[in-house]
Amino acid sequence: MQPEGGGLPEGGVLQHIEKDFGSFTNFREEFIRSALQLLGYGWVWLVFKRNERKLSVVHTRNVIFPLAFGDIVCSYTKNDIEPPKS
Repeated sequence: MQPEGGGLPEGGVLQHIEKDFGSFTNFREEFIRSALQLLGYGWVWLVFKRNERKLSVVHTRNVIFPLAFGDIVCSYTKNDIEPPKS
């Protein structure tokens, strides 16, 4: 996201955002709300939480990378999101 950015994400990313946040607008509002909570230096991230099997917005202070938290991954596959069929 950036000022005058390129619009909505395409493909699977948008589908997963809509599934986990209800809409892209809800995601964007949560992302901005998280950024406004930061005091000083920090980052806001869209991450996949493996244990919860969903996308989430997290913020980190200074130079902490979200992989420091055990269940967060930088990329994910369909198998991560959908529980195995028994």
